[in-house]
Amino acid sequence: MILGGGLEELGWRGVAQPALQRRWPPFGACLAVGALWALWHLPLFFLHGTAQYGGSFTRFAADVCANALLFGWLYAGTGSILLCVLAHAASNTASAGGLELPEAAGVLLWLAVGLKMALGAALILHGPPRARDPAGC
Repeated sequence: MILGGGLEELGWRGVAQPALQRRWPPFGACLAVGALWALWHLPLFFLHGTAQYGGSFTRFAADVCANALLFGWLYAGTGSILLCVLAHAASNTASAGGLELPEAAGVLLWLAVGLKMALGAALILHGPPRARDPAGC
């Protein structure tokens, strides 16, 4: 999963996010990366044999935008593309392993994506994680 998707992070977080953040605030830059990331995968929805074939592109795009916010927050706070690669690979592994709601879950699936999006938005709007003061302050 690191090779099959995680290495995309070199482009998404390593190039696109910093370039877009020179023009836009982090929230807008992350959503723009999410939109590009979703469009990057659009052809897979038309290729037989791929995990995306026959799925909902709209739901996928919303989930990718949520991941873009979460991974963008992670990158902003750590500067580590490696952590983003591992997070991306973990997300893909969970999906491939069946640890996600099926398309048939309907409203519940959209609720889960919405909660993930809200968490990502709250984190990126709050700002990057900061190192804890050893004195506990």
